[in-house]
Amino acid sequence: MNLEPGDRVRITGIMPNDPDPLAVGATGTVTKVRDSQIDVDWDNGRRLILLDDDPFAILTDTGGEDIEPAGSSEQGS
Repeated sequence: MNLEPGDRVRITGIMPNDPDPLAVGATGTVTKVRDSQIDVDWDNGRRLILLDDDPFAILTDTGGEDIEPAGSSEQGS
């Protein structure tokens, strides 16, 4: 996974380990990447850290299409 600040991400599945998870389809902008944690400013105003095994995808710069599955959504492939 090659994430950098400024990349766009989308939640692609249920976040079972979060007591107040984001909805599937939520999008946001990566602000910081460190170890297995990804800081994201979500478009809905929340600031929730993603873990590298959370179900999310990296979006393209222009069309908003998923370009790279990331997190647990790619497991079992």
